[in-house]
Amino acid sequence: MDFSNLEFKFVPKPDLLLIIVSGVLFITIFLPWWSWGGYSSFGYNYPGWSVNGFHNGGILTFMMCLVGIAASFLESQKTRGIMGMGAGILAVLGTIISLATLGGAGIGFGMIIAIIASLALGVVGYMIYRKSQGLSSWGSSGGKTPPAQMPPSQTPPAQTPPPGGPSAPPPPPPPPPR
Repeated sequence: MDFSNLEFKFVPKPDLLLIIVSGVLFITIFLPWWSWGGYSSFGYNYPGWSVNGFHNGGILTFMMCLVGIAASFLESQKTRGIMGMGAGILAVLGTIISLATLGGAGIGFGMIIAIIASLALGVVGYMIYRKSQGLSSWGSSGGKTPPAQMPPSQTPPAQTPPPGGPSAPPPPPPPPPR
């Protein structure tokens, strides 16, 4: 992969899907990622509490949602796609780190949505990258390959008109071998 020609020019019209997915990921940072419900014992009430995404690996997820938002304003589709994929992968890594450090017993709905949005950010980045390469989003061409991309053995034969026009008699047969 050649990264020498990546462009960082900005455009006024961002990629809407990338901004939406990054925005959803941004909102999930403020939701509860881990919660503890509390309990009552011997007449005492112990209140529950929750932790949002601004702890442990959630900070990495927060930074990657900002990268996703910034990438949506880039002019180059290739750069936009690569940054979206990278941000999605690192955001998933941030949520996994947060899950590992906080424990899995009290997973909050914010972390579940953050994992889904992080995966969606990577997929949207991949779709943008594939589009920049002139390929379909998921790598399938519907079973039809244009003749320019067919291997030489599958290229359809060229239709050449017979010499002398369509009403000319067929050419004589080749002479027999000696």
